[in-house]
Amino acid sequence: MSSPQGVTIRPLRSEDFHDLSRGLAHMYDELAAGESVWITLRHVPPSEADYRKWFDRLLDGMRTGESITNVAQVDSRAVGHCTIERARPGPTTEQSHVGELGILVQKGHRGTGIGARLLERSLDEARQKFDIVYLTVWSKNVEAQRLYRRFGFTLCGHFPHTLKRNGQYFDEDRMFLALTDPPGRAGAKR
Repeated sequence: MSSPQGVTIRPLRSEDFHDLSRGLAHMYDELAAGESVWITLRHVPPSEADYRKWFDRLLDGMRTGESITNVAQVDSRAVGHCTIERARPGPTTEQSHVGELGILVQKGHRGTGIGARLLERSLDEARQKFDIVYLTVWSKNVEAQRLYRRFGFTLCGHFPHTLKRNGQYFDEDRMFLALTDPPGRAGAKR
């Protein structure tokens, strides 16, 4: 896959805090403007301290090897990120082989191929760390599901009414991607 013009995909850095926290904060503006926002938001926008705690957790996860976070940079600004975190922290748990994926591309950069590039880079790195990657996506977010299917993700669950926004219920779908053939499963009869 070729990279969209002028986009660099790279690991998260401490100086990305303001760009990424502003990008998340703008999701509340989009929602207030009546636009479709396909990420789960708090009822009240987070404080800067909340954003700092989230961001520091991402940096710490990279430092400890519990996660991968890549950033899309355009014109020296971080305009999106993709994180794959260990489902249960700690390399000695029975779920240490499972990663949980989250991705966000800021408005104005969606639909340009940046999400695909973030996903491609993050999944390439995840193959060194995880056997399986899961994600949860709003059932109505057809474009995102199409992208995930392009990368080999398969639907494995549907959860009705898991989200409630402005008095309306929304469903979520669970998808997974096997990055390796788990030991004991190759050729196993079901």
